[in-house]
Amino acid sequence: MADYPKIRFTFDQITEKNICLEFLRMGWPIHPSLKHLIDCPNEELVKIEISDFINSYYQKNFDKLSNNFSQAVENWSKVEKSYYKKVDSLLNNYPWPQGDYKAVASVLYCFPRYIEEKWFAFPVNGQFFPLMVVAHEMLHFIIYDYMEKKYGLKPSECFDEDNKFWQFTENLNALIEDEPMWQEFMNGKKANIKPECKDLYQEMKIIWDKDKNIDNLIKKIFTI
Repeated sequence: MADYPKIRFTFDQITEKNICLEFLRMGWPIHPSLKHLIDCPNEELVKIEISDFINSYYQKNFDKLSNNFSQAVENWSKVEKSYYKKVDSLLNNYPWPQGDYKAVASVLYCFPRYIEEKWFAFPVNGQFFPLMVVAHEMLHFIIYDYMEKKYGLKPSECFDEDNKFWQFTENLNALIEDEPMWQEFMNGKKANIKPECKDLYQEMKIIWDKDKNIDNLIKKIFTI
């Protein structure tokens, strides 16, 4: 597996606090205990409450979080070889972007990924299935690289004025996640289709269901 990424799983409460602040600024209720801070104009107070919440949560639940973390790492180690082979089959052995991949444990309810920096958050609070998140976020890294380098498409994110690229990648993940080949990573769950992506999803699904071919789907949706 020399050519495949080796994910470094880690706890990082400073990073988690930064994620929390970032998403609260955007108006996202990243955790039920913090949603009252969304409209708070006092940023210093917000930072203090975030820090107190994260510190307290970890202190009270350390054993549970450590066990969940260890289980997530173990579960990924069991399927990573299968995962990379399946991604190879989807993208005709396209090489993974080089770099150091990192997965940051999180007790929050949102798991962002940062394409350029090659890191993402994954759940350890017991509310979500970590393997599903790891498989989902890792797919984003290679799909972004594939679409940008092979087809010259400009990446976007959800808040960009033109976010068709982002919508496409989220919908492509959802289409793949509902395929039989992906079920070992899904814990019996269905793919999550983001509400703001549904119109494009329906258009993509019609094309995808004909041949399950990513290249054909890209060419049709982006008229290449």
